Amino acid sequence: MTKPILLPLSNNLTKYCYVCQKRCHNLLPCKKCALNGKGHPAFVGIKEVRKTAPPLWNNLDYASAAWVNPHSDKWNTVDGKYGTLLLDFTIAAVFLAFCLYPGGYPMDWSYSKQGNIKMNISDKLPASWIGGCLLYHLQSTRINSFGFYDVARSEEAMKYEDLSSLIYPPLSLINHSCDPSALVLITSEGVAFLMSIRDLKARNEITISYQVAYEEKNTRDHKRQLKENYFFECTCEACQNNWNNENPVEKVKCPHCQFGSELIAQTARCSKCESFLPIEEAYKLISDVRELIQEIPNISWNRRQSQNLSSLLTRAHSLLSPPCRTITLLRECIFDLLKKTAQMWTCEPWLENYYKCIAAEESTTSKKERRMILN
Repeated sequence: MTKPILLPLSNNLTKYCYVCQKRCHNLLPCKKCALNGKGHPAFVGIKEVRKTAPPLWNNLDYASAAWVNPHSDKWNTVDGKYGTLLLDFTIAAVFLAFCLYPGGYPMDWSYSKQGNIKMNISDKLPASWIGGCLLYHLQSTRINSFGFYDVARSEEAMKYEDLSSLIYPPLSLINHSCDPSALVLITSEGVAFLMSIRDLKARNEITISYQVAYEEKNTRDHKRQLKENYFFECTCEACQNNWNNENPVEKVKCPHCQFGSELIAQTARCSKCESFLPIEEAYKLISDVRELIQEIPNISWNRRQSQNLSSLLTRAHSLLSPPCRTITLLRECIFDLLKKTAQMWTCEPWLENYYKCIAAEESTTSKKERRMILN
């Protein structure tokens, strides 16, 4: 579990508390906000000077964000509005630094112009240093932040309201895999939970998916997106073996050598070690999963139901070998259930009418009025 460093988006400042991100039609923090009047906990210990990375990151200390990789040498290869994205970030950093100046933030704009800097030490921070810090954060946020949003929904419609970019420095240390071993769930309080979705043994690496898992797109598109957005060539098992959204038939896992053989009625022994395969158990598992998926809309979820779902996922990982549609369905089911339980959401009954009117191009109110209601 880790708490975030929040970066509120400007278009929602009048709809949500800018500290805890809860619905609050006020320019002030909400009355029940736990942080109201106390200052954000991310700035605890910010006065401590650190010359080397700390052995243990304190997720309440904003200084830990200084060790997040901004990939400064990569942004000049990405197209931006004014040329490259590095130039875009630089312009934004200079503009933001200048905005701080008339607001009373102490800074020295002539520091770098002095002939002998050591002989003319100012009691104010150099403006170039402040701009450099802003530039660093603009770059690192683009790479390392997690999206935080409110789900406005009615019975039959749903709309995502982007609220903030959240930075969790400890989670930025976790590597990517297109077949991840863990999920990151962000709750309504902005707190992130790292949850395992399979049994992990000692020394097994914990991985998460930075964008989408292997079953949602083909391997080429996966690798291209990761290269463009995160500047690395993915070499995970899913990419090396070309797992994608056109997965073949399910594979049953050999209990002895762990080799995956295609699950067909005629298969009785492992093609690698000749051991007997748990064919009947695998078919029973797949049947149970399909039955559960069909019943999900009518299930009243409780602790027992959640445990059954988790047990099915554990059985699936022990019996089936990836790429596996059954495991994918269970993983998505668990994540959706967790999001509905812990994620921020708001009930807006008029959403259904809004989307129906857009589709039919008919309404008792104009499109402009409907959008004003939503926004």
